[in-house]
This record gives sequence, structure tokens and C-alpha cells, in this order.
Amino acid sequence: MKLWLIPLTLTLTLLGCSKSDDDSSTPPPPGDDVVAHVANITLINSARSDTNTGYSGSINLGGSVVSDAASQNLDGLITNVEFMGVTQANVNWNQLAANKDDPSRLNVSIVDSNGGDELASLSDTLNNGEAKQVILLSHQDFSLSAAIFEAPNLDELDQPLQSDQFAISVVHAYGPGENLVVDAYFVHGIRSKIGDQLTFGNRGYLTRVTADPGNDAIIVTDHSLAPDFANPENNLANFDAQNLMPGKHYQIIVTENESGDGAHLTTISHD
Repeated sequence: MKLWLIPLTLTLTLLGCSKSDDDSSTPPPPGDDVVAHVANITLINSARSDTNTGYSGSINLGGSVVSDAASQNLDGLITNVEFMGVTQANVNWNQLAANKDDPSRLNVSIVDSNGGDELASLSDTLNNGEAKQVILLSHQDFSLSAAIFEAPNLDELDQPLQSDQFAISVVHAYGPGENLVVDAYFVHGIRSKIGDQLTFGNRGYLTRVTADPGNDAIIVTDHSLAPDFANPENNLANFDAQNLMPGKHYQIIVTENESGDGAHLTTISHD
């Protein structure tokens, strides 16, 4: 049975990135031999609560940032992020002045907010001034994992946004379709491809599109199938008549919905 043949229930959430109330990651003041670094971390919860017996549906960020100078604990930096929640916070740490341009190591642990069980972990480099996004993923076999990628930045665009444009990127986190490669299209009379051959747990490139607030539509498709623009419900997911405003910066996250009977599109709004 192919996913594209089944009408999928679809809901839409429009979110701004909230900030954690508890920013407990401030290291001691730097001295002559060390310099202060800062980076932004966003935690996204895209995992249904019935996916894993150790998972209550709410997550915290744990782990550390390790540099040549010290290790900075991330526990308490971001807490209580529920399904489809998005929270960001800055992490501060020190690096040796002699190595100030060298990357540090970001070790991430996603922990259940209630039971304290570790649900997923991963590691990546982290540089001063970077913005990273960490996402909890649920799989078709009910297991959990995490992915980390660079947060979208308007510097990815080849030219600045014009007054009637906004920027958009797509994240593929749809667990039942984790083996699918997906495409995404922005449609409102014209058709712009905003996601090309996205694999599970990855973010697509940032794209400029012309806004038409109140009429903007997006469809997500199986890359191996031709998109059905005439019948949007025949695609993996779709929404229409959205108020995506000029000058803004958006992410679309494609996930399974909480009831497990279809696709869910979450829109994250960046200023």
C-alpha cells in the first residue's frame, strides 16, 4: 500500500521559537588565557508520546560543550518541550585564547522530562556564534533517535529578500515515511520547489518565494511520484490559505501527527 494513495489527516501549528526560562549555562568570566564563546541551540520535539515506553511526551536537553579550556554542562538549559514544541536558548562557554577559532564539541543528550530516561544522544562540532537545531525523531518501529543540523540563516540566500518575499526551508521528520525521499512545493498560482530530495532527519536549503498572504499553499510529496497539484490531498501532506508574511523566515517540519493517522505540518516562524 502506497502512502500517496491514502488521504492523510493534516493539522497545522504556527509557532515562534520560545526561549528557555532557565539559562543556567553561564561559565565563569574569561581570563587572559581564555575567551568567551556563545552559540544558540534549538530543541524541537517531533516524536509522538506513544513511541517509546520511556518517553512521556516531554523532553529536556542535556549534554555538554567541551572545549580545550573547559566542559560546560547543558543540563537545565532547555526543559519541558512537548510534542511539536520548539524552544531555543543560548549556551555560553570558554575556549583557550590561543585556539579561539577552533571548534568545540557539542555533546547532546535528549532526556525525558518526567522519568529522566535518556531517549537519544549525538555529537557534533560547535563554533562561536553558530546556531544549531536538535530534533527528536520517532521511527516506524517506535524507536527514537535525534538529528542535529545548522539552523537556517538568511545568509544562505544568494540575494537579500525583496519586500514581497519570505524565506522558507523544510525538515523531513515523518517517521512512517522515514525511508521516503520527499520534495516540497510552494504553490499559489506559481510553483516553487522549496525542498528537493530530502532524506529523513535532514533540513533542506533555504529558498526565497513571493508571498501572497491568505493564499499561500504548500504540498509535500514522495520524490518517486509526480506531485498532484490538482488534488493536493493525494500528496503526502499539504496545507493552504496560510498567512506567510513578507520579510519573514519560516521552517516547515513534516512529522506524523499525535494520533498516528496522518501527516502533520508545523510552521516555525523566525523574525
